[in-house]
Amino acid sequence: MKINSLFVMMAAAFVAVACERGDKDVVPNNKPDTPEQPEEPDTPDEPTDGVVLEAAYFGGEYYGDYYSPGVGNYFIHFSDKGFSDAGYALPEAVYYTLDLYGDYYGGEEVDRLPLPEGTYRLDMENSFTNGTFSVAYSKFTRSDADGQFVEEHQFEAGELVVTATQAVLKVTIAGVEHTVTFDGKADVADKRSATGEDVGGGDDDGGDVEIPEGELSTLTEDYEVDLSDHMLIYCAYGDYYATGINNYTFAIWPNEYVGDFIQFDVMTSATDDALFSGVFECGDEMSEYSFLRGYIAVEGDSGYMNGSWYYKDDGVTMAPFVGGELEVECRADGTASVEFAVLDDKGNTISGSWSGPMTEI
Repeated sequence: MKINSLFVMMAAAFVAVACERGDKDVVPNNKPDTPEQPEEPDTPDEPTDGVVLEAAYFGGEYYGDYYSPGVGNYFIHFSDKGFSDAGYALPEAVYYTLDLYGDYYGGEEVDRLPLPEGTYRLDMENSFTNGTFSVAYSKFTRSDADGQFVEEHQFEAGELVVTATQAVLKVTIAGVEHTVTFDGKADVADKRSATGEDVGGGDDDGGDVEIPEGELSTLTEDYEVDLSDHMLIYCAYGDYYATGINNYTFAIWPNEYVGDFIQFDVMTSATDDALFSGVFECGDEMSEYSFLRGYIAVEGDSGYMNGSWYYKDDGVTMAPFVGGELEVECRADGTASVEFAVLDDKGNTISGSWSGPMTEI
């Protein structure tokens, strides 16, 4: 199955971005001609003065079992300051982000639900199993005076203990143990609708998905997309539609998975020397240098946003692209530039631009 719907959220995402592992350096075994007196073996660095933080903010999102069948995914944040009203990092703040897997809640949609009590441990294998948080999508970040992230680290070890009144995170970062405590009820926003999960409640009989008739866009006017703190992820499908044209799907996501998202499903040509560079207009699978119209696809008892879309992490705001123009330049150094002015199905113009490094999944 084509994974356009992966770009709906981490999503996770979630969301969803593949973790690339580099090979370890190989050191040649060059022995000296004359034996030397062996040196004392190095001893591992002991964790130095630990960091202790009383978190003023705890929050996150629940995505159901979209990323691991039968296991609930909770994407959570501890911070000394939290986020702006628009969902962006505040100046000179720290964030501990965990991609956590716990008990699955499949009941009626709610505004917020509690993080399940228990102990969760850092999973170096990224198995996405109950009682863990993945090393791939969990991290520590720090922002500068302009609210831009200037520091980022993965965790080397870690454990989170959640009770009804407190959450305590202990993680090792660059050899230093950080202890983060949040006093209060640790709860998260229910974002299952952003993944297409049916959250109708207990009377749901698993019947057919009802696709809204008419216009799908929730926008009421022209909109300029904010792509100021985002990453680009793409997937190459080759001649997916058997039309002799190469197909790519790419998404531009906010680095903290909060804010504006876009995705484009594009057709290029019979060659892909320049990846998905070109000028694209809305078309179909038979049209070179076209982007595919946004639509809702049904799979089982769920619906997904396929094709080309704008959406937000709130699980409500969205707009399919049905016209306009997209221009992409993919460069040999692994970076790209994207600029677009497209139309939704209400005639609103959605525009934006982005440049930076690309990541293939």
